[in-house]
Amino acid sequence: SPPPDFPPDAPTTCCMSGCANCVWLDYAEEVSKYYELKGSNMSKEEIIKDIERQLSDPMLKAFILLELKMKLK
Repeated sequence: SPPPDFPPDAPTTCCMSGCANCVWLDYAEEVSKYYELKGSNMSKEEIIKDIERQLSDPMLKAFILLELKMKLK
């Protein structure tokens, strides 16, 4: 099935306790999967620009870009 038109929504339920199953880790995985699926329709450069535009948190952005660099060759 084709990927959705928009990346997943950012979580709003983080408890800020640094728990092992943080909603932000789940979110990062969902976003990575979304862009991995989009990789067949977008160039890597377009994906990077899209992530830069969609995400404001620099740590989350860096994590997702690192994940995608390993998956999108």
